[in-house]
Amino acid sequence: MSTSAVQPTAASPAAQQFAREGYLICRQAIPAALRDFIATEYQILYNARRLKIDPQVGAGYSAFGVDAAETLMQMLLPFVEIQTGHKLWPTYSFGRIYAKGASLARHTDRPSCEVSVSATIAQSGKESWPLNLVSLSGKKVAADLMPGDLLLYKGIEVTHWRDEFLGDTQLQLFLHYVRQDGPYAKYKFDMRPSLGAPPTKLVLEESKKDKPDGSQPRTVEF
Repeated sequence: MSTSAVQPTAASPAAQQFAREGYLICRQAIPAALRDFIATEYQILYNARRLKIDPQVGAGYSAFGVDAAETLMQMLLPFVEIQTGHKLWPTYSFGRIYAKGASLARHTDRPSCEVSVSATIAQSGKESWPLNLVSLSGKKVAADLMPGDLLLYKGIEVTHWRDEFLGDTQLQLFLHYVRQDGPYAKYKFDMRPSLGAPPTKLVLEESKKDKPDGSQPRTVEF
């Protein structure tokens, strides 16, 4: 994927839907080989106990700013700009392995998530696990995402959640952006000096309650 500059236009049908409804589904935007690379990295991190228990979902493990996720966020930048009709700054990436029983309460996101991407990377089994949202027009949407699919949404404005996960494991990446000419532009790189840098003090404070799980299994499979 090229990271060259693009000139997005709000006149495209995709950008019009994003502006009107606050979300957009893009099918098979991440090639299988790239998904396999990312999934393998997260398996290695999990087996090395470098992922933290994620209390937000009840059953899952996560990490801020893994190199593969930060790289994907930068690679997808031109694509996301075209789809949304905005020039964007990347802010931060976050990866999560959901385990059986996980769920996600209804919420909106913090200022660094003005434009967000939820990317399904890998899963065990073939059944999708919808990411639910309420569009800007008030419509409830159950976004069924298979590996390679993306959900673009306005994270600050669009309420979203997940019901209980009945599968075994699913790897999801979250890639966040802000508009270059918008009110949250100061959150470029999540107020870090660059992509790949450690999280800000705010993120560290949010993750203080996360503790390694000494009982976690030594492997995870998708």
